[in-house]
Amino acid sequence: MDEEAKVKVTDCLLAIRSGDDKSVEELYNLISPMIRYIALKYLKDVSNANDLVQDFWRDIGRIAQGFVFSKSGYAYLCKVMTRYALNRYKQLHNSNVKNVNFVDYENISSIEDEDNLEKVEIRILIEGAMNQLSETEKIVIQSTYYQNKTLRGIAKELGVSKTQVGRIRQNAIETMKKYIVETRDKQKI
Repeated sequence: MDEEAKVKVTDCLLAIRSGDDKSVEELYNLISPMIRYIALKYLKDVSNANDLVQDFWRDIGRIAQGFVFSKSGYAYLCKVMTRYALNRYKQLHNSNVKNVNFVDYENISSIEDEDNLEKVEIRILIEGAMNQLSETEKIVIQSTYYQNKTLRGIAKELGVSKTQVGRIRQNAIETMKKYIVETRDKQKI
């Protein structure tokens, strides 16, 4: 997000804090893609992320009241959303999340269009699918698609036959496809 937009975010927060409800729409247009990105990043589930984003915008008046003018409004909103996401994650998974490093959202390039949001959703789906694989399957997929290694090279590294690497890769692909289809079907409900 460029400096001019960050100044607008801060101005909107100050206006909302003063009771100007019209600034909520402008703030929404400026920062909603990043807010949704943060929700997806931590919750890794589209429906839960959408619920959380709605809660965030419902509470925007209260959130604006907590804003201190000496700080960046953009960074403040990103940190608030991160806290919302972590709290929701704890509720959903009934666990304690420790040692979470907050991301410096000031330095992330803007996420302003639906294409980028869809890429984030796809990346989350792929990460989830990769988590379904065995360690050997992960190595084969990463070596094949991310490191552009040949089946022969992977077979040599793993100490197995080229045919066996091909089978491992095919099984991994089928497992990932199944996970992605099932997850997308759940999200449509």
